[in-house]
This record gives sequence, structure tokens and C-alpha cells, in this order.
Amino acid sequence: MGRGASSDLTNNRRFRIHGQTGSSDHVKNRGAASDLNNCGRLCVHGQTGASDHVKNRGAASDLNNYERLRFHGQTGSSDHVKDRDASSCLNDCGRLRVHGQTGTSDHVRGLGAQSCLNAAKIFACALLLVSISFNLCAQQQISDAAATKQTAALFKNLDVLRRTGYMIGHQDDLAYGVNWRYKKDSSDIKNVCGDYPAVYGWDLGGIERPNNANDIDGVPFSKMKGFIKDAYQRGGVITFSWHADNPAGGTKGAWDTIAGTVRSILPGGENHAKYKEWLDKVAGFLSSLKGKNGEAIPIIFRPFHELTGTWFWWGKNVCTADEFKILFRFVVYYLRTEKQLHNLIIQYNAGDNFQTIDEFMERYPGDDVVDMMSCDIYQYDDPQTSNWFIQHVQQCLKIVDSAAAAHHKIPAFGETGYEAIPYAKWWTQTLNKAIGNIPISYVLLWRNHGYAQWAKKMHYYAPFPGQISAADFTDFCKQPNTLLEKDVAAEKIYE
Repeated sequence: MGRGASSDLTNNRRFRIHGQTGSSDHVKNRGAASDLNNCGRLCVHGQTGASDHVKNRGAASDLNNYERLRFHGQTGSSDHVKDRDASSCLNDCGRLRVHGQTGTSDHVRGLGAQSCLNAAKIFACALLLVSISFNLCAQQQISDAAATKQTAALFKNLDVLRRTGYMIGHQDDLAYGVNWRYKKDSSDIKNVCGDYPAVYGWDLGGIERPNNANDIDGVPFSKMKGFIKDAYQRGGVITFSWHADNPAGGTKGAWDTIAGTVRSILPGGENHAKYKEWLDKVAGFLSSLKGKNGEAIPIIFRPFHELTGTWFWWGKNVCTADEFKILFRFVVYYLRTEKQLHNLIIQYNAGDNFQTIDEFMERYPGDDVVDMMSCDIYQYDDPQTSNWFIQHVQQCLKIVDSAAAAHHKIPAFGETGYEAIPYAKWWTQTLNKAIGNIPISYVLLWRNHGYAQWAKKMHYYAPFPGQISAADFTDFCKQPNTLLEKDVAAEKIYE
């Protein structure tokens, strides 16, 4: 969740790029093999402008493990930091050709004629264009060609199920609820309507901190692992967001919107090594989630959620669209290729602040690193006197659905809710009407924290026994187009 203190590459193909850099502080202390090199050999036909981003090439950087490209075209005078024009490297890209041969290159620290960010942008923009050709004839197909059997099956069945109805999800559902915590087999959703939610939302926030055992909302990762295994064995679906601290520092965590943070964690940036260590911790936890036969539990991963917003350090007010796309692609590449996680279904998740498909897709990193599309929208006004929520959800979900259809992805409603649900008929008369017949995969309700000391009020988004909207929620869940865990388990979605 975005606004509040506690609310919260690819197919590994090989390419080659041929090219030339301009002059500046050219090549100081060239290291052996950069991360840029490990991403594949890249050379650009054309010239880059001058920039003096980072001096002293390191021994290893990351964009190298990307894919091999051949890039024809010219880039404009670059610098992400100084004389960058309105036109981005992405627009300057040009045409690509695929090659099957590997090679070596150097780290961008001190590329002299081009900044490490500019180099990263060139590589990523080329990859972005390559992804277009791979999806021209694509059907709904998971972006990771090496996805595990269970993950590929889940992706396929998410698409099939949404033709029937949408799954109901809840954040931190098994860990706590209103007036209880860590009670075996408990769930506010189940306690109201007799069945568990079909989708379980969790957060990785806090895993990046040294020697930290709990997530951002106080749930021990050890307990979380048990809850996830139980839900998976029953046939439920698992999704993760990550309210990561700001890697550039600050005291507000994910909400510390320090300009330049994203740039600093890109390959060659001053916080890149730190960020890779964080990703190692994420990978370590996600890879530890196993089913009873030792199989990796499939995860819907929502990195950089609410990415169109301005309240997180990856928001559109503190990094450019190009920077964001490179970061997104790097994270997916690193988890898939370096850490060999092939149980991830990647979701591109926007906030509620877009009105056109162009605005929604402005930061889209490419079909080859995305499987699902979604947005987060909350009710803030009184639904008994205002139609804003219904109208806005309809508008945004139609955009998400259209974009998903055009790119062969699966649409979802990433997060929603009405804090404390003071309207007794909110489920059938507001949320139900807002979603309408838009074929989303699921809707996730935010967490039931209970009394929020920081806000001096109750903070929950799903009903519990005795809550004013509990009866209406039961009616909502009885509708033929709403799916709970037993409905989903009967479909054997992992087979």
C-alpha cells in the first residue's frame, strides 16, 4: 500500500552490440569482467555523447549478464546527469539483430565517453525493442521460458479462471486479524464466510535489513514461510510486494523519496553492490519456499508496486521512465538468471493516478519481463454519497485490461479496500459494481492490522465476525463470479 506510514532479462538470449564511445575521462583502471559484460556482449553501431559519470572501472558489474544484442542506430548526446535532451536513449534505439555468440566487455565505471547509466540505458532499450518481436505472435504465455512446471501451470490457469470469475485475496491473512495474532488456522475472511481467501498477499519489506527477522508489519519471516506452505498445499495463490527501505539512506523506509536513488542502484552506481546484496536476501527467502515434494512454490511478484505514484523512492517524481525500466529489467534478470529463480510470475503494478493507457504504460519495462498487469485503488470518500470509486476503478481496470490484452498479459486488481468498511453494503453495492464484468484474475484486500497506534484509529480492510459489513461480504463471496480457496483448489491450478 502506498500512502501511509505503515500502509504500505529476459529469455537469456545472447546478443551483441557494436559501437564506439566518445571521449571524456576514458577508461581508468579497467577491471577484468564487468557485470555489464556478464549480461552479454553489447556493441552499438553509432556514437554516444560525452559524459563523465563514474570513474574507475570495477571488476564486475551487472548489466553484462543481460542478453547479446546488435544495435544499429545513434544515440543523442548523453548524460543522465548533465546535458541530457528530452529525447531518451530509448527513443534513439533503432533496430536489433540477434547473435548467438558470447564475448567480454568492460564495466562502465569510468566509461569516459558515456556514463554508466547511459550505457545501461542503451543496453536496456535495445533489449526492450527485442522483446517486441518475441511477442508479436504470442498468446498468453509466461515470460520465463525456464519457468517451473507448477509456475507455468499457475500462469495458464490464472488466465483460464478469470473467464469464470475473480479470486478474492487478503494481505497477511493467516498471520493476524482484528484482535488476534498467530492463531492456528485462523483468518478473518474464513471466520466470516467459511473459507480462506484464494490469494494470500505478503510483503518482503524488512528482509533487506541486517539481522532482521520480521517483515515491515512485524510478521516473522519464519512464520510467514509456514503460512505460505500451508496455503499452497491447500491450493491457494501467493503474491509478494516489497516495501524496501531506500538504499540511498533516509529514515522513512520505502516512503523516503530521495531523488537519484534509482540511478544510484543501477549497474555502476554507488549503491549497486548494496542493492544486489538485498536482492540476494530476497532470492534466498523466495527460494526457500518449497512444497511437500520439494518443488518451488510459485510466487506472483509485484516489484516496485504503485510505480506510477510519487510516494515511494522508485516513483515517477524521483526517477525517469528510462531509469525505472532499466531497474525493473535488472531485478528480473538478476533473480531469474543469477539466482535461478524460475518460480516467479512478474506483475507490473500501477497506482491510481493514471487516466490513459499511455500514462499506464509510460514506465513499462517490456513483455519479456512482465506476466501480469494491475493497479491499486482505495476508497477514500463516502460511497453512499459519491460514485468516485466505482467510476475510477472502472476507468482504470478497463485500461489495465486493454493493455494486458494488447500485450498478452493477465490483468488483476493489485490492492484495494475501504478502511474500517463503515458502509454495510460496500461489497455488493460498491466493490462488486466497480469491478463489474472486467475479467481480472483477482482482487486483493489490504491487511487487517486492527487498532493502529500511529493513527489512533482502526486499520483494517476485510470484515471480521460482527463487523458491520460482514453479512454483505458473505453475500459477495456467494456470487458465482467470486472465487475463494476451495473454488480455486478444485481447479488444480498447479497441474
